[in-house]
Amino acid sequence: MTITIGEQLHSLLGALLLGVAAGLWYDLLRTLRYRCTPGIAVMLLDLLFWVLVTAALFCWSVAAGRGVVQISICAALLVGFLLYFRLFSPLVSPLLRRLVGRLAALLHWIWAPFGFLGHKCAACGKKVVLFCKKLFSFLQK
Repeated sequence: MTITIGEQLHSLLGALLLGVAAGLWYDLLRTLRYRCTPGIAVMLLDLLFWVLVTAALFCWSVAAGRGVVQISICAALLVGFLLYFRLFSPLVSPLLRRLVGRLAALLHWIWAPFGFLGHKCAACGKKVVLFCKKLFSFLQK
């Protein structure tokens, strides 16, 4: 079983494009990481990045490389990733930051009424808890 040069070129170009897509995915997650406080959310975003990139590399290797994960495919993915960061990231990253900022502002605007109701319900809940404590302490006497 031999792989023709055309098939090898196809798998390398596909891995190169997969690397560019991985760079775009990383830029999006990096923008989200800037908006998160350090902790579990940042770790989950990192885990999500690596799980999806590894799965994409595996699926591409199975589809294009006849089930063989070749070092050349991994290298082409890395070259595509670095190519994205050298050429496209300076242009795309500010756009993603603006888009995520506007989306966050929209979600904040949508969520604001629920937050106000949550504060009111929390105040009422505290009063109910205090009333119940007084009631049960009176009944125990």
